[in-house]
Amino acid sequence: MKIFIDTNVFYNDWFMRNANFKYLFHYISNDGHSLIISKLVIQEAENIRQRELSEALHDIKCSINKMQKLNANILSYDAEGLGVNDYDLTLLIQSRADNLEIIGYDDIPHSEVVIRALNNKKPFMEGEKGYRDTLIWLSLIDYIVKNNESEDVIFITQNKSDFFKPRLSISPIGVA
Repeated sequence: MKIFIDTNVFYNDWFMRNANFKYLFHYISNDGHSLIISKLVIQEAENIRQRELSEALHDIKCSINKMQKLNANILSYDAEGLGVNDYDLTLLIQSRADNLEIIGYDDIPHSEVVIRALNNKKPFMEGEKGYRDTLIWLSLIDYIVKNNESEDVIFITQNKSDFFKPRLSISPIGVA
């Protein structure tokens, strides 16, 4: 089995410490399955984490500046002294998953992405939101086709509405 994970799976657990990740990596390693991840997922997750880290560091600096106004002693802000480490998602995943495949998105024709955007075809939505999700989705499809994949492929995401159309619920006439 191949397991493909989306960017949003990493939100709020950038170091993959929760029970779901532990179970996933245990399952992959012990049952001989493979983890597939798009290079774009890695880039997107690292970018989002860096953006959130920058915001948090900015908040700390603002709080120290506010505290300085309330304190007679000089306070200093030392971002280096906080102990924030570099973040490399690829290395983190490789340290946990024995069978990892990173797939690219360079071979995805831009014309296909444009057609999906113009037609609001999932994962595109109104207002042409969904460019990165579309590249992630098409890179998975491209991988499956190019590798003539016969194994089951599982796609794990926290937001199914990005990739799937919700079913319409139709009530029978006369039922409240």
